Amino acid sequence: MVYPTKEIRLCRDVKDNMLLECCLEAGANILITGDKDLLEMDESGLDFKILTPKEFVEEVLRNSK
Repeated sequence: MVYPTKEIRLCRDVKDNMLLECCLEAGANILITGDKDLLEMDESGLDFKILTPKEFVEEVLRNSK
């Protein structure tokens, strides 16, 4: 269970900020989503990648070789 302690306002869809807060609190490396608001945002201030399911699978396959 993750309980974010910091409020983030980075995504144009304010409802999606909660996902970013949870990822940061949990120390996630990757957020896998199909949500365009999250996928199109600037990740430069984040400590994790935001990938589509397809991009994630491609990255896993690339790293397993």
